[in-house]
Amino acid sequence: MRWLDRGAWLLLAGPFLALETPALSAQEPAPAPKAAPQASDARWLVAAREMELEELVSGAATALDLAIDFNPVELAGAVTVRLPVKPSGEELWDVASQALASRGLTSVQAAGSAFLKIAAIVKACGRARLEEGGLG
Repeated sequence: MRWLDRGAWLLLAGPFLALETPALSAQEPAPAPKAAPQASDARWLVAAREMELEELVSGAATALDLAIDFNPVELAGAVTVRLPVKPSGEELWDVASQALASRGLTSVQAAGSAFLKIAAIVKACGRARLEEGGLG
């Protein structure tokens, strides 16, 4: 008996290996359904959330343990944000800073003050503290 080389064997046997009979397929267990992704597995929410700007700024400051001073009237109104499922304090602050900037506001820390102050961007440079060494 002559042995077929591997390629010829697969070529001849391939169609038979691919056949599936109803009797055999009925005995095989059904594949397990894929588990639904858990909330802890997801990194970003699919839908955006609307929240008060004051709530966002306060939450970000609390997460970073920052003392912050603001006029609630300046922060009145809702913003739509897209947050990570479990945002870090830095991520919250970044989103809050972007929301503030979209309204012409920013946060500054005056010289000698332990508090951050929410102020209009055009007035912020007069309130900001100067630090030794610059930004680099």
